[in-house]
Amino acid sequence: MVPSTWVPKALRLARSSVRRGLAILLSPRTIPLYLILLIVPFLGAQCTSQRETLKGTIKGTIYVIGNEPFTSLAVQPSDGKMYRISTTKDIHARLLKLQGKIVELEYSKVDTTKEGITFSVKQFTETSP
Repeated sequence: MVPSTWVPKALRLARSSVRRGLAILLSPRTIPLYLILLIVPFLGAQCTSQRETLKGTIKGTIYVIGNEPFTSLAVQPSDGKMYRISTTKDIHARLLKLQGKIVELEYSKVDTTKEGITFSVKQFTETSP
């Protein structure tokens, strides 16, 4: 074994710094911080998964809103509010032909943006007025 007098001073300082660092990391004061850092990501993941699984139906009149070339489809239920529709090109083309008609839309996701609420429509049925 090498006597400590032969160990350079820098090496001894490094060893003591490592010991101090470990003492700080493993102190009882830092345990609540570790718990918070572990819990927060799981809370965020839970909130987003609930939002994506929202499903339902909405019945209302189909409208085209906006100005060319930035138009989009919207549905207006009996409460008078207007909701944007996001869908596939095929369903979009079929809904364009039903402007002014009452349809029942089946959606699988709801997004809220500064423009308002958008329903992601998977299928629809035309109802008689």
